[in-house]
Amino acid sequence: MIRPDQSSAAPPVIRLADTRDAEEIARLANALGRLNGGSGTAMTAGHVRDDLLAAATPFTVFVAAQRDDAPSRLLGYAMAHAGYETAFAARGHYLSDLYVDEDARRMGLATRLIAAVARHADAHGETFV
Repeated sequence: MIRPDQSSAAPPVIRLADTRDAEEIARLANALGRLNGGSGTAMTAGHVRDDLLAAATPFTVFVAAQRDDAPSRLLGYAMAHAGYETAFAARGHYLSDLYVDEDARRMGLATRLIAAVARHADAHGETFV
């Protein structure tokens, strides 16, 4: 079971992903892919490093980790990208992926991941997620 022992363990940490998280993000993305009817094998650590976490990428990835130091077992992730909404003439972030491991659900991690994306957008002068 992934759920940390609430009596002795520190609560999971929400932080920006880095390249050391690539294997775990690929695992989580493939689990999301299976839920969406895909093969669940498309994402590799290389894809994550090159396409999602590279310096010039348009994506922002936050992770829910058991520890603050990478790499560690990830419990979930959120991926977003900057966008523009013409209906409001506003910049913001579109949430493209949100996934929490089944055993780590009902702990508020998805809410905390979305909040991290919202704080990131706000810090960059964006007005919506």
